[in-house]
Amino acid sequence: MIKLTLENTQKAVAKCRQLKPRVKFVANRTFEVFSSNNSNKYQVRFDVKNGEKFGQCECKASERGLVCYHLVAGATANIYRQSQPITLRARRAKNSEGEILTTQRTG
Repeated sequence: MIKLTLENTQKAVAKCRQLKPRVKFVANRTFEVFSSNNSNKYQVRFDVKNGEKFGQCECKASERGLVCYHLVAGATANIYRQSQPITLRARRAKNSEGEILTTQRTG
């Protein structure tokens, strides 16, 4: 996982603002980000350890240790989702068949 800092995310933030990729919730702190350049989709996930934020993406840039715009898009959705009351998140969390899933805030 890549440690996310203000310094290493700035270029990716600018690219994310320009491309505006679509993000879909998968599971707790895991999202699917659809590429704005082609039909690719990438799974991104996040963790917080000792107050530091980390992220991981399946794209080639992230594999090289770079913060990609997929991570920034997923991080934005993750921050929003983590800020929502648990009951609201539980109502919004659905699986691929549209069934409501129960969610619990962890960490």
